[in-house]
Amino acid sequence: MLASRLVDMIEEHAEQLTRGVVRELRTDPRTPSYLQIDPHEDYSRVFAVVHNLGMWLDSKSDTATENAYRSLGQKRFSEGIPLAEVVCALMLTKQTLRSFIQTQGWVDSALAVHQQVELYALIDRFFERATYFTVLGYEAEARAAGKIQAPANPHKRMWTRGWTSRKSTTAA
Repeated sequence: MLASRLVDMIEEHAEQLTRGVVRELRTDPRTPSYLQIDPHEDYSRVFAVVHNLGMWLDSKSDTATENAYRSLGQKRFSEGIPLAEVVCALMLTKQTLRSFIQTQGWVDSALAVHQQVELYALIDRFFERATYFTVLGYEAEARAAGKIQAPANPHKRMWTRGWTSRKSTTAA
């Protein structure tokens, strides 16, 4: 299956892709605060995602994603990185993966195009969740620091309400 081959190819090129993402984070005008973060830490975090992309995409549970990305949000708040930059960093990582797939995808048939679109949808789904949990972690840390107030709705926000049952509506 092409999608599986593409994920394998991404994981095999994890070092190259990770270096590209870290370079983007340090040079993109939308992420200037990332210059204050140790580039080795950024490299390690991005590499863990890219090198294990298949595991992240195959995960049937949000628990690992939630734990990892809530922690990221909390850490970035404590480092003083603006939330918009944190979200932009996630977007740049996703964009790097999608660009790599597009340039290396060996798309030579309608079936291959369909599988590539399915992989894009899986990547999008993962990064949507990662972004959501990062924001929750960031907000929790900001509330604990007294920087923002608790949400008006006292009910715990749950990812599973409405999001996990959402049907993929990818278009070719």
